[in-house]
Amino acid sequence: MTDEEKVLAKEFFTNHLKEIIHLAIEKDIDLLVMDEIIDAYNLNMVEHDVLTDFLESRPKNLEVVMTGRNPKDEIAELADYLTHFEKVKHPFDKGIRARVGIEM
Repeated sequence: MTDEEKVLAKEFFTNHLKEIIHLAIEKDIDLLVMDEIIDAYNLNMVEHDVLTDFLESRPKNLEVVMTGRNPKDEIAELADYLTHFEKVKHPFDKGIRARVGIEM
């Protein structure tokens, strides 16, 4: 990606993150899953303060699940749980490609 594309991508993903946060609070949901948000954070594809501010001030009834690898310290400190998830066995090992609705 060019520097300009990175700026546009960060703006795009940050706007979506803000919308997700808004809807989660407005709809008073109990569980929010943000798949691969840790990688987006690590790659600077979202504004860091948008995510950390939300995690620090989220409603008490809202459980937030974030996936991704190698969370930075500031994210790890805000987490209630940290899990290292490691593949031991997977259909890909038998030559089964990614499936829509499962891995994609």
